[in-house]
Amino acid sequence: MSKNRAPWPDDPIEAVKEALRRRGWGQASLDAHVGGDARTSELLSRKRKLSLRQIRALHKVLGVPAEILIRDYHTADAAPAASKEAMNK
Repeated sequence: MSKNRAPWPDDPIEAVKEALRRRGWGQASLDAHVGGDARTSELLSRKRKLSLRQIRALHKVLGVPAEILIRDYHTADAAPAASKEAMNK
């Protein structure tokens, strides 16, 4: 990483989005590396967690540090416990 470059976001998905932004790439640039356009969309919208294969590919293609990509992160369906209880009432 260059001294002039901002540090990577701590969140894996935000780091991937930042890597795409830095390169001027669109979401479709990841399709071949993560399993197609539907899978790319699911990952970036947090509907699915990154697999080990995808983490390796994103590290290689985007240069996002593996230490960031392996971090746990929330998914779209992971609502806080209090919210889930309220929805069930």
